[in-house]
Amino acid sequence: MAEKRFIKGLFKDTAHIDQPAGSWRYAKNVIINNKKGSVSNEGGTHFDTNIVNDTIIHHFDQVVGAIEVDNDRVVLFILDVNPNAATGTGYLNGLPIHSSMIGIWEKGNFRRLLDYDIDLHGHNLNFNVDYPIEGTFKVDARGDLIVYWTDDLNPPRAFNVSRQERWLDSGGSDAWLYGITPWTTHLNHVYLLNLFPHSGPVPTIAINEVIAGAFPLSNQSTVVEGGGLRTGVYYLALAYVDEDLVATNYLTVSNPISIVEEYDHTQPVTQIDGGRAGNQTSKAINWSVSNINTDYDFIRPVVVRKMGDATEAFRLDDIERQVVASNGITFSGTEGYSTGSVEDVIIDTTSYETAKTINQLDGVLYLGNLTGSQDVGYQKYANFIKLSSVVTVMPNFDIFFATIDNLETGFGTTPVQSGDPTTAYRYLSNIYDKRGYMRDEVYAFYIAFILNDGSMSYAYHIPGRDAVTDIPANTLTYTWAANNTISELDQPPATSTDLRALSPSNGAVYHFYDTSTYNASFNTTSTGGCRHMNFWQNSDEMYPMTDDFETWNAEQDLTDNTSNTWTDPVTGNVITTSSFDLNRGVNVRHHHFPSNENAQRLSIVNNNSLIVPSIGTAGPQTPWNATISMGITGVTSGGGWGGSGSKRTITWNHLNDGNDQGGTNNCTWGAGNRTWGSAAVGSRCSTTSGAAGVTIQQMQQALFPISGSSFIADQPMQVSGSYNLLIYKTNGCFNCGSIRCEIVFRPATGNDVILSSASDSSFEDMCSDNSLANRSGVLAGSFGTIQMQMGDRIFMRGWEDSQIQGRIADESDGDENSRNANRTDHFFTFNVQAATSVPAANQQDVVLNHTVQRLGFQLDDVKIPKDIADKVQGFRIYRAKRDHSNKRIIGQNIVIPMVESAGILGICSEATGTGGAAQQIMGTLQSTPENILSNYPFYEDNGAGFYPIPTVGAQQGMEIYEAVAMYDFNLLRTNNSLAPATHMKVEYIVDNYVFNGPTIRQDQKLTQRIVNSAATGGVNTINEVWGWDTANNCYAQQIHSAIFLGGIYSNATTSFQTNAILPISEFNYVLGQKAKSYVRGDSIFQAGPLGFGGKIFNEFGTSTVALGLKDGQGLPALSNLKAGLQGNNLGDYMFFNLGAASILAVPEPPATTLAVGTNTNASRSSSYLMNLHAFKTDLYKSIDSNILEFTGYEVVGDELQRFVVDEIGTPLNAHANDTTGMNNFTTEEIYGGDTFLCRYGFAAGLTPNNDQQLSEPYRAVHHHIVESPDNINFRHTEDDKSLYFPGTYAKEMLRLVGLNDFNSIDNVKYNDNYSASNDIRPAFPLPSKITEPSDFPTRTHRSTKADTSSLIDNWRIFLANQFKDLPKNRGDLWRLSTFNNLLYFHMEDSLFAAKGKQSMQMNDGSEAFVGSGDIFQQEPDEIIHTKSGFGGTQSQWAALTTRYGYFFVDRNNRKVFLMKDELSEISALGMENWFRDNLGFALEKYKLDNHCAFDNPIKGMGFHSIWDPKYKRIILTKRDLEPTQALLDGLNKESGTYCGGYFVGVIRYNSNKCKYQKWTSSMCNTPPCPCSWEDLEWDDTTWFTQGGWTISYYPEMNIWVSFHDYVPYIYFKTSTNFYSLTDKYPRPSVPATDGTFFGNGAIWEHNSDVSFSTDVNARGVLYQENEVPSYSGLGNAQWLTTLVFHLCEFEFIHNELASTDMLTSGFNYTLEVFTDHSPQTNINILEHGFTSYFVYNTLQISGEQALEYLVNVRRIGNNWKVNNFRDMAATALNTNSYYMSTNTNIIGGLNTGTVTTSDAISMFTHSGMNKTINASYIDLAKNWHEKKKFIDKWIGIRLIYDNVSNNLLNLYSTNVEARKLYR
Repeated sequence: MAEKRFIKGLFKDTAHIDQPAGSWRYAKNVIINNKKGSVSNEGGTHFDTNIVNDTIIHHFDQVVGAIEVDNDRVVLFILDVNPNAATGTGYLNGLPIHSSMIGIWEKGNFRRLLDYDIDLHGHNLNFNVDYPIEGTFKVDARGDLIVYWTDDLNPPRAFNVSRQERWLDSGGSDAWLYGITPWTTHLNHVYLLNLFPHSGPVPTIAINEVIAGAFPLSNQSTVVEGGGLRTGVYYLALAYVDEDLVATNYLTVSNPISIVEEYDHTQPVTQIDGGRAGNQTSKAINWSVSNINTDYDFIRPVVVRKMGDATEAFRLDDIERQVVASNGITFSGTEGYSTGSVEDVIIDTTSYETAKTINQLDGVLYLGNLTGSQDVGYQKYANFIKLSSVVTVMPNFDIFFATIDNLETGFGTTPVQSGDPTTAYRYLSNIYDKRGYMRDEVYAFYIAFILNDGSMSYAYHIPGRDAVTDIPANTLTYTWAANNTISELDQPPATSTDLRALSPSNGAVYHFYDTSTYNASFNTTSTGGCRHMNFWQNSDEMYPMTDDFETWNAEQDLTDNTSNTWTDPVTGNVITTSSFDLNRGVNVRHHHFPSNENAQRLSIVNNNSLIVPSIGTAGPQTPWNATISMGITGVTSGGGWGGSGSKRTITWNHLNDGNDQGGTNNCTWGAGNRTWGSAAVGSRCSTTSGAAGVTIQQMQQALFPISGSSFIADQPMQVSGSYNLLIYKTNGCFNCGSIRCEIVFRPATGNDVILSSASDSSFEDMCSDNSLANRSGVLAGSFGTIQMQMGDRIFMRGWEDSQIQGRIADESDGDENSRNANRTDHFFTFNVQAATSVPAANQQDVVLNHTVQRLGFQLDDVKIPKDIADKVQGFRIYRAKRDHSNKRIIGQNIVIPMVESAGILGICSEATGTGGAAQQIMGTLQSTPENILSNYPFYEDNGAGFYPIPTVGAQQGMEIYEAVAMYDFNLLRTNNSLAPATHMKVEYIVDNYVFNGPTIRQDQKLTQRIVNSAATGGVNTINEVWGWDTANNCYAQQIHSAIFLGGIYSNATTSFQTNAILPISEFNYVLGQKAKSYVRGDSIFQAGPLGFGGKIFNEFGTSTVALGLKDGQGLPALSNLKAGLQGNNLGDYMFFNLGAASILAVPEPPATTLAVGTNTNASRSSSYLMNLHAFKTDLYKSIDSNILEFTGYEVVGDELQRFVVDEIGTPLNAHANDTTGMNNFTTEEIYGGDTFLCRYGFAAGLTPNNDQQLSEPYRAVHHHIVESPDNINFRHTEDDKSLYFPGTYAKEMLRLVGLNDFNSIDNVKYNDNYSASNDIRPAFPLPSKITEPSDFPTRTHRSTKADTSSLIDNWRIFLANQFKDLPKNRGDLWRLSTFNNLLYFHMEDSLFAAKGKQSMQMNDGSEAFVGSGDIFQQEPDEIIHTKSGFGGTQSQWAALTTRYGYFFVDRNNRKVFLMKDELSEISALGMENWFRDNLGFALEKYKLDNHCAFDNPIKGMGFHSIWDPKYKRIILTKRDLEPTQALLDGLNKESGTYCGGYFVGVIRYNSNKCKYQKWTSSMCNTPPCPCSWEDLEWDDTTWFTQGGWTISYYPEMNIWVSFHDYVPYIYFKTSTNFYSLTDKYPRPSVPATDGTFFGNGAIWEHNSDVSFSTDVNARGVLYQENEVPSYSGLGNAQWLTTLVFHLCEFEFIHNELASTDMLTSGFNYTLEVFTDHSPQTNINILEHGFTSYFVYNTLQISGEQALEYLVNVRRIGNNWKVNNFRDMAATALNTNSYYMSTNTNIIGGLNTGTVTTSDAISMFTHSGMNKTINASYIDLAKNWHEKKKFIDKWIGIRLIYDNVSNNLLNLYSTNVEARKLYR
C-alpha cells in the first residue's frame, strides 16, 4: 500500500474503518515536526533547581502561583503545605511551618525574595493551596520589576521585586520586606503588599497642649504666630506614601481648627471673637502626629479649609516620616503647596477584598470577579451596646468681669481684668474635642471600624435604650404622677390636654418629660436602667426583619431566648432580658439625652460669682456736681458792650466769692484753695458733691476753657443758672434806649436757643439830658434746667438800643441816683449736675463666675468578636448630622414677656394734652385704641397690671405671660423655619445681676412745632427746633436702660418646687398653632391673624422671635421689681439716673450676694431660660441614610484589645500598652458633639408710641449662659450695625440699640464655619433595607493608565467609577484575557470581547480608532450569542493566550476552543467524543455537584495549560481526584454499627458544603458516644487518589497530537521552553526507590533529551534526576535501577482498502534514529528505534511484541519491515442464543455454537489518556493453529519505544503489506 504520512493529527471520533488519512489514532509522549513531517518521541524532564536553592529538600513546599516576567525570569509563590502546620509546632526541616514565600527563578537559579519567619515575627503572606495565584507584571519608569497578583483569597497584591533585590544585595534578610524590620512593625505589616494601598496603623492627629497648674490652666501650641492663614476652619488629612510613591487613601482627618484673628493671650478674653471668612491673620497651625506606620517612608498632608461657602484642599509636599514624628506638620498658608481636590480626601479610591482574575492591556491593569464589602458584620453586636450620659465639670467657666468701667468703656480707663481663656469654647482644645450635646435632644450614634487597610467599614447604628414601663410615681416630681405608675410609652397625663393634642395618636410621656433619673444604673446587666438617658423611639420607622438586627452579646444570640432569660458566659449570671433583645421589627430607637430636670446632668451647676467694690470709671471728665459762680472785671466805656443794637459777648473771667463788684477777688477759700467736699466760703462758690481731690479752680478751667467767654460742657450734664450784671454810665447822650442782655444756648450741632433775656430802661432819661452822668442799671434773670451734651455751650450777649457812653461797672464807680440802693455785685452762677451722687459703697462690680458641665456620653458592652477584630485596627464613633429638620430643640435663650395694653398707636401720652398740634405733626392711623403687645426689652414688675390675669380656666387668678420674645442666636442669624415649633419648656429660672443703665440720652434732632403768631396774621407755621420734644414730637431726651447678667440658674424642678407662684405640674407650655414668627426690628407687626391677639409693637426695637402661648398655657409671671427697696433710687433699674455710671441695682447694696426666691433684698429680676421645642415623632429617618459626623473619638492600636472577646464572650483584657485604665468593653467619655456652652449677650430696645405710655425709650443688654449649635464666642463685628455685647461695651450698645437692629439676620455676623463638625471624611451607615452586595462576580475594574515617565504606580489607583459589570445571566467572570490587543471577559457561560478599540485605515496609511477608544464606553460584544450562552469557561488556569489565538476549555459543555478571528471548537477536530467523555471529573459519577467541582489543579482537580515555545504546541493538563475503594465502600455501606440514624462509617456527599462526609462516632468519656458527620479532606489519600491526563495541541497545524505522561500541578515557561512542578511523591520525604532526591521540591525542565552520563538517560524520564546526585550516596548503576522510563507510543490505522477485506502480513515504517547520550550525540544510527509493537483490527490483536532485529524486524531499503505476527486474542465456543438458532443452517445442519472472541471483555482498557491492552482479551497459550492471520478492512498498529536507550526517533511514514482477500 501507499505510504502513510502523519500530518492530520490525533483523530478518535470516527470508526477505525473511516480513520482520516494522515491522522493517527493514539499517541503518547509524542511530538511532531522535530524535523518537518516527523513524529518523534518526546524528551523527558530535567532537574533544573531546588525551589529553596539549598541541599535541604522541603517536600512540603508547593508552588501556588508563577508569574512569567522579563528576561525569562519567573516569580514563584510558594507555600509550606505541611499538614502539621495547624499544630504550631515550630520548625520542620529547618523551615518555619505555616510559611509562605516569594522567590524568583532565572535560568536554573532560584532566589528567595521574601520568606517571613512567622514564628518569630508573626507575619504571613497567607498563601493557600485552595487559592492559586494569577498575576502579571510591569517594569516601571525606574526600571524596577513589579509583579501584581491575586488569589481570590487575599487582597490583590503588588511586589517590587527590584526593590527587594536591592535590599538583599545589601546584605539584608529575606525575612524583611523592603528592609523594614519585622520586629518593630505592626502585625498587619504584610498588607504593605496590597495592591490597594494598605495603611497599617492609622496616624493620630492631636493638638499640642501643655497642662499647667496655674493661670492659664493650659497652653496650646498648635495655633501659633508666624503664618498667613485666613479666618476659617482648617482640617489636616494624612496619607502614607512609600518609596515607590504609592499612596494610601487619606486615612484620617483632624478635628476642625478654628482660625480667628486674636490670640489666646488677648485680653479681655471677650475680645477673642471670630471674623469674616477670609480675613488675613498672622497665624499658622502645627499639628502633632503619632501612631505612624513605620513601614512607609513619607506622609502626604492635605489641608482642607472651609472658608465661607468654599471648601478647598491644599496638598503639601510629601514629608519624611521621621520629620513628621518629631516636628509634626505645619501649615502657614505661605509655604509651597498645590491646590488639591477635596474629593481626593473625601472619596477613597476603590478597593476590593479579593479578585479572581487579573490582566493588563494598554498600560491599564484589570481585575475581575471581585468581592469587597465595608460590612464587617457588626450590626448585631452593636445592638447590644449601651449608652450612658456623662458630664464633665468646667469650673470658672468663661469668667466675665462686669466692672463699671468695662460696662462703660470696655476697660478704657482702668486695667483690663480677664478670665482664663482655656475655660471656654474660645480655646482651641475645647472647641471640638470637648464640644458637648444638647440637653433633652435626640441623637443617633453609630460605630464604624477602621479596617486593616485604613478604609472605613460601614457605620453600625447603636440603638437607644428600651422604654421603661413601670416607673414608680415617687421617683418623679410631677404632681400628676403622684399616685401613678408611669410608662414612658403612655400618653401625657389627662390634665395635659394641649400636649396630647399635639399628636393624639403618637404623643407619649417620653416626648415631653424627663425620666432619666429613674434607675440611672450603670450596671451592664440591668436592662431597665435609664443610665441617665431618656427614651426615644421613632413612631413610623421599624428595624428591618433581618439577621443584622438580632441582638448578640458577643457570640451569644439573645434572640434565641424565648424564656426572657439568658446566661452571661463570663459571670454565669442568669439575666432577665427584655424587648431590647428583640430588635427586629420594632420601632427604631435613638438616644434621648437628659434635660436640665436631671440634677446630675445640669448644664449650669453653681453660681460662683462675686460682688466686689468698684473703682468706677476713671474717665477724662470729672463728674461735676457743684454750683460755680463767675465774676467779671469792669472795663472802660464801651468795653465789652455793644451799642446801637450791636450784640457783644460778655466775658466772665474769674471766680466770684460772693462779693464781686467788678473787682478782682478770686473766690478765696480761706487759707488756700479748698477741695470738693469742704465747707464753702461765700454764697456762690459752693458745691454739693464731687470727686475727692478736685478743686473748684479745676472746674473753672474745665468749663470755661476759652478765656471765660462761654460755659462749655465737657460731658453730659444738667445745668440751670442765674445772672446779675451792673451797667454804669458816666455821660449822657442823645437817642438813648434801653440796655439789654440774653443768655444763649448753642448746641454743638443745631441752632441757638435763647434761654433767658433781660432789659433795663434806667438810662433813657439821660438821652434827653446829656449832662446827666454816673448812673447804673441792672440786668438780672435766670434759666431753668437744660440737658447739655459734651461741646454744648452757654454764653451772654449784651447791647443797647442806641449809643450809650456806658460800661460794665467796677468797684470805683459811685452811685449817683436813687437806683444805687439796688446796686449788687456781678455774678453768673451755674448749677451743674453731671452725675447722680453715688456713694462709694454703692459702686460695685460683679465677677461672673459659674461652674458648668458639658454633656457627653460613654459606651458600655462594646464587644468585638475576634473574627471581626482580626479585620480591623480600631473603631470610631459617629453621630448623625443634626440639621434643623432633625432638631427637637430649635432654640434656647431667656424669653422676655410682651406687655399687653390697648392704645392709639402713633402718639405718646405726653402729647395727648397739647390739643391737635401733636396730631398734626405726628398723626395716628387710628383714632380708637387697639390691642398692642409691646415688645419690652425687660421683665416689667409683676403685680403692676402689665400682664394679664385670667378670670376663667385653669390659670384663673394667676398672672401670666401670654406672648414672649426669644432672641436665640442661631435662629436670628439663620431665620430657620419656625413652622416645626410646638411648645416651650422651662430649663432654668434665672435670677439676674442687674446694673441700672448709665446715663444715655437720645441724640438731638430737628423737632417740629406749630406756631400761631399774630405776625403771620394768625396763620399756623411750623418751626424746626434742634433738640428734644415730647409734647409735640414724642421725642424724649432720657433713656431708661439696664444690664441683666445671669446669676443664679435654678433648674425648673427646683424653681417650681420652691416658688409658691409656680405650679409643679408642668414645665411644657404649648404655643398657639400659628403664634410663632420672626418680627423685624423697628416695626409694627400685624400679629393678630397668627393668634397673638393684637399688633406686636417693636418700634426702635430689634429683630426677635415672637411666640404666643395657647390659651391656658401662659407662663406664670416671675417676681420682678424695678424699684429699689431703700427708696434712694440707687437700687432702681430701668431708671434714668443723671450722669451716673452703670450702678449695680440687683442685688441692692449693701447686699454682697445674689439671693434666690425673694425680692426682699436681691432677687428682684428673674427670667425664664427656655427651650423652643418642635414636637416630632420621627428623627434621623431612616437609620441608613443619615449623614454622619465624626465625634473625634477613636480606639486604635493596643487599646482595641480590651474590647475584643472570644467565641463565648470572654474578654482578652487590656493590653499592657493600654494606658486608659478603662474597664473592658467601656469607652472613655465621648464628646465631639454639636453644642457649645456660651455666654450670650444681646441688646434689645423699645420706644413706646401710644397714647397710654410715655415716649421715653427702654433699652437693655442681656447676658446669659446658653446651649447653642453655634460658638457664639466667635461672632464678630463688621460695621456699626453689627455690634454685639460684650464685644462692644454695654454703654455703647445701649446708646445705639434701637437705632440699629443688631439682631437682624443681616447684622448678626457669624462665620458659619466655626460651627463646623468633622464631616470631611464621613462613614456611611449600613444599608438596612437591602442587602449590600459584597460579591461582584461579573465585575471588571480597571486602574488608571500607567505613565511610563512617572514614578507613581498608577496601577495601584482604582477610581470609583472605572468598572464594568457584565450580564449576570452568563455566569461568573472566570478569566480576563487579552488577545490581538483586545480584552476578553470570559464568563462561565459565554465569552465577551471589549469594544472601543476598533480601528479603520486612513488614506495616509495610519489607523484611527472608531469611537472614543475607551473599551469601557461601549458594551462588550458577546462572541456568539445564544439563549444560554456559548464559549464560556470554568477553567481559569487552562485559558491561554498565544500568538495563534486564545485557547480555553468549557468543561460544562465538554468543549475546547481557540479564539482567533473567530471562535473555533477545536475539541471537535477528531477528538469531540473523547473530550466529551473526559472533560468531566471522576467524582461527578459519585454525586459531586457540578458547581462543587473546583477549578484548582494545584489542589488536584482542574485544568491548566502551557505554551511550549520549543515545539509551538499547547499543553493541556487535567488534574483529577479519583475515588478510592474505601470511598466507594462508604458510599454504598448498608450495614454495621448503627448510631443516631446512620451506620457508622457511611459516607455521604453534602452539596451545601461541597464535601464528602463520614458518619463517625465522637470521642467521649462515657460511651455510647454521640456521632457526627466528619468532613473528608481532598488530600487524604485514604479516600482520593490523584489522576488526570495531558494532551497537546498544535495550533499552527490545527491538530491534536499526543497524550503525555506528565500531569504536574503547575507550569511556567520561558521564551525557549516550559517547566513544571509535581506533587506525585509522598511527603515529607521521597523513598530512594522513587528515583529522585528533589521530587516535589524541584523545578523540572521539559523537552529534555540530554543525558549527563553514559549510563543515565533523559528521554522518557519524568520528575526523576537523570543523573545521580552527588550527595545521594548511590552509584550511577544503582541510581539507574530506580528510574522509570515512560513509553513513547504511536498508534495509527491503515484502511486504504476499506472497501474490501484484506490480509495484512506485515508493515513497514520509515524512521531515523539519533543517539542522544554521551559521549556522542545527534548521530544517526542504524537501529529500528521502537522497542515493541502490536497490531489489531476489529476482533484480532497481536498482543505487545518486542521488536528484535532480524527476528521480526529488518531493514529493507530505507524502511524497517515488521512481520511475523498473528492473532493472540482469546477465543472460545460461544453458545449464546444468538449463535444457537434452531433452524437449519446454510450447510444443512444445526448450529452448535461459534468460536469467537469474548463478548464480555473489551480489547482495550480506556482510562483518560491511557489506552492499554486488556490482558484478559489475550490468550498467550493459544494453539498455533488458532493464531490466525489478520484479516479485516483495516488494521491498527501501535509502535512503542521504551526510551531506555535515550535515542531520538523520527518517524516519517508507514505502510502495510496486505492483499485483498476474496474468500
